Amino acid sequence: MRRSLLILGLFWAATAHGPAEAQLTATVPNDTYRTIQEGIDAAFESGGGTITVRAGTYSDSLNLRAGVTLRGEETAATILTGGITAQGGTASRTLQRFTITGNEVSFANASNLDIRNNVFHSLSGAALRLQNCSGATVANNTFYGNATALSLSGSTGRVEANLFAGNAVAVNRDAGAVSFPHNFFDTASQDPTEETVSNQDPLLVDPGGGDFHLRAGSPCINAAATAEGGDTDQGAYGGSGADRRPSAVGGLEVELLGPDGTGVRLRWHPNLAYDISEYRVYYGADESLAGTGADQGPSGYVVPGPLNTVSDLTGLTVAAESPETVQGLEGFSRNRGVFLRWEAAPGATGYRVLWGPAGVGLESSADVGNVTSHTVTGLANGQPYRFAVRSLGGTTHHFAVTARASTPAGAFESRRAQVLAVPITELEGNLSAEVLQTPEETVGFPELADRGGCFVQATSGGPPRTGALWVGAVLLALLGALLAGPRGAVCTALLAALLLSPAAAHAGPARWSAGVKGGILFPGESGWGSHYDSDVVADWRLSLGYRLSSRLEVGLEGGYRKAEGKVSESRSGQPLGRSLDQTLTVVPAQAYVLYDLRWSDHQWVVPYLGGGYSRYYYRHEVDEGEDTRGRQHGYHLRGGLNILLNPLDPQAAQRARSGFGVARTYACLEGQYARVDDFGSADADLGGWSVLAGVAVHF
Repeated sequence: MRRSLLILGLFWAATAHGPAEAQLTATVPNDTYRTIQEGIDAAFESGGGTITVRAGTYSDSLNLRAGVTLRGEETAATILTGGITAQGGTASRTLQRFTITGNEVSFANASNLDIRNNVFHSLSGAALRLQNCSGATVANNTFYGNATALSLSGSTGRVEANLFAGNAVAVNRDAGAVSFPHNFFDTASQDPTEETVSNQDPLLVDPGGGDFHLRAGSPCINAAATAEGGDTDQGAYGGSGADRRPSAVGGLEVELLGPDGTGVRLRWHPNLAYDISEYRVYYGADESLAGTGADQGPSGYVVPGPLNTVSDLTGLTVAAESPETVQGLEGFSRNRGVFLRWEAAPGATGYRVLWGPAGVGLESSADVGNVTSHTVTGLANGQPYRFAVRSLGGTTHHFAVTARASTPAGAFESRRAQVLAVPITELEGNLSAEVLQTPEETVGFPELADRGGCFVQATSGGPPRTGALWVGAVLLALLGALLAGPRGAVCTALLAALLLSPAAAHAGPARWSAGVKGGILFPGESGWGSHYDSDVVADWRLSLGYRLSSRLEVGLEGGYRKAEGKVSESRSGQPLGRSLDQTLTVVPAQAYVLYDLRWSDHQWVVPYLGGGYSRYYYRHEVDEGEDTRGRQHGYHLRGGLNILLNPLDPQAAQRARSGFGVARTYACLEGQYARVDDFGSADADLGGWSVLAGVAVHF
């Protein structure tokens, strides 16, 4: 009976809690996890796992969550610049095989950290900061050229087999229980710990070029005994979990040999890591670099020795026949040019276009690549030209070189950093049939006479003020509807009816003003720059006003603003684990009164002051959240300068008056302050300081 109850109890516990969820193993970025942080979060939610990051440079700020191993695909080629943080949790975390620069790695109140086989270089603060962390292991890392390499406060653990070189301060720590066996410190570092090797160069291959492998004769080779057992190299490329691949070979050059063009000489920069045993040359007639010789197959042609950086290849396969002649050449007139197109020629890898004036010859040419159309420009309109196309062929070989390291753990090969495409032979096809074409001016449809001046020829007689008033009235009604809803539209429509009376339509002085301005807003809400991509926002305005007198104007103004950024906390301030995209769109609508400081109708510079009522419509969109829409009320104050443009071109100003009824045109500069927070009852203020510039017209 007891046994049955025990079995039932175990069955209930298993079914109540469900089976243990499998840990996640993934390589990112991929179609499922587009960013590193998405992969980390998915592994954390599945109870832990290993996330491998593809080679590349990443600027994201990362949160390494408990139970996750984050590993680079290749130490030298997987570069993190955005910084890494982690807080709290007792499950193990591993950070391995990265080159870290730009922003520091900082862990606080975390347990069971394992940080190994990374390169930390050129950080202006602390490269690696541990605060109140317990059971931390910092092993086989290279710290080079940092202000402070390692900062420890209130932490316990083991720091072993690391390489500290060129740091202003190697270790900054308090009395925490951290042991420091078998680390290398050069003379530039200040360090109070034991096991320090002084007055020696660690002999790194090329720190300035990002290669932190060890050269032959380095005092860090096989110089550390770790807790794992056995001796190992100090630094990022030592220890059982190190990335053993050498850095990629650089400086590849290819030179053609011999008159027949079937041989090449390759040169490259030596890889000076101490364990390099040979190089491999990959080549072929396509980019897959498949080998072409019996002893030079897909594994590559072997060049033994770490310092032997020259290799000759002969007997390369070349094209035996010239490409066929181009057919179907056509020419089409353009303004000061001719557009040509033709059919693709079998065997061609490129084309040469030839042309010249009719009766002179094909005196000019251009190689245009493997395309079947080309426009010849810079020709004279009305002058006939001859055109022809020649097909080009031959064989192009692709070359790459890798370094190979031989270690007790096996042989490891570098990436192919450079792939050079080199034409080995060049063959020409016969010249195509010629076409004759004459460039001529291109005109639009329908063809209109050019009478100069503005878009519309000036008309005789009085200004057509009624049409301008109709346009202004419609815009005024639309802005009124935006500002105050249907009632506003009705009120502005009645005002428009009054203004459209015959007396208003034929009034002499300018009664309307319209303007368009653009500039930047300095938001009134504090902390804006920490949530959005910029501390400022582009600000666009469109205004329409009615001038009650030569100095006093009333009107409406609409606008548009959009800001994009990130949000990392919930409403209560809880961290989200990863940043989410957010977009805030604001449409300002304002009623204003302006007073011009004017003493003459022909005043060139007119200062003005004003202000009025503001209503801002907004839409706030956040990924994985609900959109927020609404409106807020407030007020605004403004001041600026209108600079008269009419005197710059009196004839154009006269045509604008005759054709459009535009009395004056101004360039405007304006500063505006708005407070939009429901007159103090809302927590957020959508206003701020705006600096604007634009154009205004009076008509």
